[in-house]
Amino acid sequence: MDRPDLPPLLGAITAASTTGRDAVVARLTAALAAAAPGAGASLELPGAAPVEVVAGLTADALTVPLTPGTGDGGLLRVTPPAPLGDADLAALAAVAAVAGHAIGAARTVEALRAELDEARHGELHDPLTGLPNRLLLVDRIEQTLARVRRSGHTAALVFCDLDDFKHVNDTYGHRVGDAVLMAFAGRLRSLLRPGDTAARLGGDEFVVLCDDLDDPADGEAIAVRLGRALDDPFSLAAGAIHVGASLGVVAADPARHTPEGLLEDADAAMYRAKRRGGRRVEMIDLREASEAAARGALAGELRAALAADRIEVAYDPIVESVDGRTTGVEVVPVWARSGAPLAGAALRAVAEDAGLAAELWRALLRRACSDRAAWCRAGCRPGLAIDVGAAELLSPGFPAAVAEVLDVSGTEPGALTVELPEAVLRDHGARAVDVLGRLQQLGVVLALDCYGTPSSSLGTLREVSFDEVKLDARVVGGLADPATHATAFATVELAHLLGMVVVAEGVDTDDTHEAVTVLGCDRSQGERFSGRLAAADVPARVGAWREGVPRRVARGA
Repeated sequence: MDRPDLPPLLGAITAASTTGRDAVVARLTAALAAAAPGAGASLELPGAAPVEVVAGLTADALTVPLTPGTGDGGLLRVTPPAPLGDADLAALAAVAAVAGHAIGAARTVEALRAELDEARHGELHDPLTGLPNRLLLVDRIEQTLARVRRSGHTAALVFCDLDDFKHVNDTYGHRVGDAVLMAFAGRLRSLLRPGDTAARLGGDEFVVLCDDLDDPADGEAIAVRLGRALDDPFSLAAGAIHVGASLGVVAADPARHTPEGLLEDADAAMYRAKRRGGRRVEMIDLREASEAAARGALAGELRAALAADRIEVAYDPIVESVDGRTTGVEVVPVWARSGAPLAGAALRAVAEDAGLAAELWRALLRRACSDRAAWCRAGCRPGLAIDVGAAELLSPGFPAAVAEVLDVSGTEPGALTVELPEAVLRDHGARAVDVLGRLQQLGVVLALDCYGTPSSSLGTLREVSFDEVKLDARVVGGLADPATHATAFATVELAHLLGMVVVAEGVDTDDTHEAVTVLGCDRSQGERFSGRLAAADVPARVGAWREGVPRRVARGA
């Protein structure tokens, strides 16, 4: 039978092999229509269900082997509408032979494509958690910044760092550590909005890219929700493991940010959260440093400000809970930088980035002790409290530097309280304990800061003889929750049994003040009592009670 249209159709089958088996089958249908018009047909390949090529196959179908290229047992089954002659059979054999070669080639192409896809996936994803890696994240940040420029919407980057991961690895081993990382990644995935990206940068560092936001503050709200969910323990074979995370947030600014710059800003915000004790969210307000195009320039400015003694100090009052009398103040650094002043944690974060944390801390201590000497001459003798992080505590000669400032200023050591986040002890262990011991020998008061979160350990209270413990503001803000209240109550009772003073942070309302007083907190700190004070305003506050604060709230009432 003369079939001039068959050779081009056979060529189409061969060409389809570069696309895949489905394309081969589609071309096979046209070739069979030319080779055996009106025939029904199916394709049977090893390990696969039969594929109907042309409807109309019957039980007495003719079987034509597919050879070579498909492995053993490949068959083309055909039910012709009428008996076939030699020419028809030859045409079917030609179709089967070409189809066999094409299907074999298509299998090879598909296998290679799968290998390439797997390799490409491996290049762009973290092998442990399966999350996008830094390379893919940077690409998605670039796309997001481009969309923000076009749409007028905004985006945010949340940088997550596990707070207690080193402790998990040291206690349970790296296998459990890997299980925690995988569980953490799974929980991040479950919390994502459609269109968001979670990525692992390496170690215990994760990033969430939040796209298509209406307001920059939405990024902080998402980070707070993530932080709360990540505070819950992970149920693993080794037991319930608490880790939690420090989260830093930055809103994307296409006019200012490159992908790497956005990551750096979010990392700085995360480090600020960790320095403040961990398990919290910190957001960088780009307005604070919008004039500083480079971190190096900002670091240079800070170095010059320290050299010229242009770093000021403000004070947050610390009051007696029962009557609101101001008996101490906490030191807050202030840099009156032209156009973009920095204060508190934001200034400390810049100093950390610039390697100036220890120098800044010593400048703050000198200024605060000098201010207190002036207050003492005016008949006012408040206590001084000052935060310290790992960079300052572990800097060379730290205890000697403290002793020198106290001696030169005439400040009695017992008037100075050094507040240390628990995370510093977890991360630096014996080194931190040794330095704290030498501070205690000077007579300095030691306070355990940001205590009471799920990651807090009772062992910390025994490891170092702290004089004070400060309840974390998140615990204080959550006292309406029965479980949080019970934990806080137990912490206060234990601290008192160990002879410690308990200070409540984040006391911002009358109700919270009453709650911490009833709980037994000896002192309180927060917006309920006063805003930040300049040095000249402190003497008028010390010893006076806040108007409207009850002289006594009976504990247990």
